[in-house]
Amino acid sequence: MNTKILSSDFTFQQYLLRCGYNNHTKWTLLFQMFRKSLTQPSFLSFWRMWNPFFGYILFMIYFWLGGNRNRNSSLFTVFILSGFFLHDLLIYFITGVFSFVLTISFKFYFTLIYLNSISNFERKFYNCSSIRNASLNLFFIVCGLIIGYSINYLLFPYSIIYYYFS
Repeated sequence: MNTKILSSDFTFQQYLLRCGYNNHTKWTLLFQMFRKSLTQPSFLSFWRMWNPFFGYILFMIYFWLGGNRNRNSSLFTVFILSGFFLHDLLIYFITGVFSFVLTISFKFYFTLIYLNSISNFERKFYNCSSIRNASLNLFFIVCGLIIGYSINYLLFPYSIIYYYFS
C-alpha cells in the first residue's frame, strides 16, 4: 500500500491491487481476505486489509474527509460510521433490536490505533510469525467486542439483545 491516491477517481480494481489482492474471483478473494488481513503485522494493517468490499467505500470516505491531512478525525469518523451504519444499524434491521455494541467496539479499535500512533506499542508485541500476528489481531477484535457488549449492557440493561446472547 505504497502508492499515493491523488484523486477520487480511484477504482475498486485499483484498490484491490493496491491492497495486494491479485485474483478477483469471489472465493479466492474471500480466502485472501482472511489470510492476508489476520496475518498483518499491526492492527491498523489488519483493518486496511479486512473486507475489501466495504473497505473500498470506507477508504473513499476517509479520502474525502481529508485522509492523512486529518488522520485522527478522519479515522475516528470512518470507524464510527462503519460501526453504526454497516453493523449496528444492519443488526437493527435484521433483528429489530437496537444496540451500540459494535459502534462502541469500533470506538475501542480507533482508540487502539490512535494510542499505537502515539506510542508505537504494537512493535513490542507483533513479530514475523503469522500465527502470532493472527492471534494478536483476533485478541484485539475480541477485546473490542467484550468492551462494546459490556458498555452497551450498562447503557441498555433491559435490552432484548441480552436475551439472545446471554
